[in-house]
Amino acid sequence: NPKYAEREWQWYLSQNPSVAEIKKYAPLWDTMHGGDNIVNSNYGWQWGLNNQLDKCIEQLKKNKDTRQAWFSIFDGKEKDKYKFDTPCTLAVGFDVRPYDPESLNMTVTMRSNDLVFGFCNDQYCFSKLQELVANELGLRVGNYYHFAHDLHVYEKHLNLKEQWRKRNQ
Repeated sequence: NPKYAEREWQWYLSQNPSVAEIKKYAPLWDTMHGGDNIVNSNYGWQWGLNNQLDKCIEQLKKNKDTRQAWFSIFDGKEKDKYKFDTPCTLAVGFDVRPYDPESLNMTVTMRSNDLVFGFCNDQYCFSKLQELVANELGLRVGNYYHFAHDLHVYEKHLNLKEQWRKRNQ
């Protein structure tokens, strides 16, 4: 759903870990907190921690050849905080390659990725992030690499095609 994906992107841009608004459009978010509406999976909140994204941009401004323009989302040192909501994304990295010095490439590494809903929203939001960073650096958007350690389809989604066909007859 492009409209929802844009809402999620705007939520990330807010860097607000509260699901109070987003859960109105995706009730699943209401199951991912301990009663306080706060989750770990607002990726904007995560990249804002310690100014991770800003530091990546600064690193690339100073040295287009850096291999250190990465920020982390899932943090194994914080597993105790993941009782209700464990981030699916491990890290995001940016690079500019010598063979194409005018383009910003991005790599997303996922711990776990639901192909039906998670991947669709993730690739939309991360593509928007790549565009944002490329614009900040005055570069073109380059390649987007998306690696998922565990890419899966939940059993409840296996018959979505059939459900869609019945609704649209």
